[in-house]
Amino acid sequence: MDVTRRRFGSLLEWCCAAVCAVGGVLLASLAIENVRSVPAVVPVIAEEAPDPPAIYGIPPGVARVPLLLLANTREIHLGDRLDDVVERLGPTAQLESESREEVSSGRRVMRFYSDAGVQFILVFDARGREQYPRVSAIFVR
Repeated sequence: MDVTRRRFGSLLEWCCAAVCAVGGVLLASLAIENVRSVPAVVPVIAEEAPDPPAIYGIPPGVARVPLLLLANTREIHLGDRLDDVVERLGPTAQLESESREEVSSGRRVMRFYSDAGVQFILVFDARGREQYPRVSAIFVR
């Protein structure tokens, strides 16, 4: 009876070892397959972005940017309020000119600045008289 148990125990150990070996081979092959070909997480749709509508009064040769980085870690983002921008720019940015106009969607303020050799234009739009002007476009020369 003792001999039968030993044979069965030995057979069970060999089966467990075989299952572990097959599992290790499967894991290694999956890892190698993932290294060889990386599946796309999100399909990329590459097409040209539409040009934003032209703004009257913007001179030619300027580039439209979504974010303006200035010296002393100052940043201007689309959507920033006019007062916040004036406070953030401080006295170092020189206001060269400003124009205000009424457009179909509300009010528009264009401010031309110069700061540490960088010339830029900020366009602020307000939807109505009650709305506060926010940055809608940033142009850099």
